[in-house]
Parts: sequence; C-alpha cells; structure tokens
Amino acid sequence: TDICSDCSAPGPAWASVSRGVMICDECCSVHRSLGRHISHIRHLQRGRWAPPTLEMFKTLVSKGANSIWEHQLLDPHKAKHSTARKPTPKDKLRGSKEDFIRLKYKKLAFMNRPPAK
Repeated sequence: TDICSDCSAPGPAWASVSRGVMICDECCSVHRSLGRHISHIRHLQRGRWAPPTLEMFKTLVSKGANSIWEHQLLDPHKAKHSTARKPTPKDKLRGSKEDFIRLKYKKLAFMNRPPAK
C-alpha cells in the first residue's frame, strides 16, 4: 500500500517529482512552501506526466528514494542517538510535520554524510 513519505498517512495523492516521494494533501502544503527548487509537486492522478518523467518517478519510489532522505532515521545506531522522530498522520501540521519536512528536504538533516576530516 502507498503511504505518505513524510507522515505515513495512507493514500498519498501528490508526488514530489524532484525528491522521488509520494506525499499526502497536508504534507503537500509544506512542500509547496519550500519552493520548486527544493520540491517540485505534481498530483498523482490529475497532473500531466511526460512518460519518461513518470517512469523515472516510479523507479525512484520503487527503489526507495525516501531512504536517502531519511537515512539517519532508518539506521538503528544513529537513530538511537537522535532526538528527531518522524511525524504521524495525527500530528499537527504546523510544528511537528512542517519542522520535520523542512529538516528533511531543506536542511538535508537525515541524509547519510561522510565523516568530517
């Protein structure tokens, strides 16, 4: 089943084409506020999809693109030392979800980074 990449809500209706993730209506509003240079939004059903773009998006989703953006949250060793947590569908948009989405895509806070030299 399809779930929102940011809050795990069922049945996402939107795509962040540039990030390769599916998102719900509520999280979509935050993505729109980030700007197209960070998250290019398109509706999964009503949006116009060029065949190569749709194929690329399907490949990114099926290969787990979201794990790139949430790498540190998925790594058990790093997650236990972090105070960050992924929001749930019931969390408030302003605050919890919005802060998480900005950290995830604008600050790239959960990506795997090479150790500093």
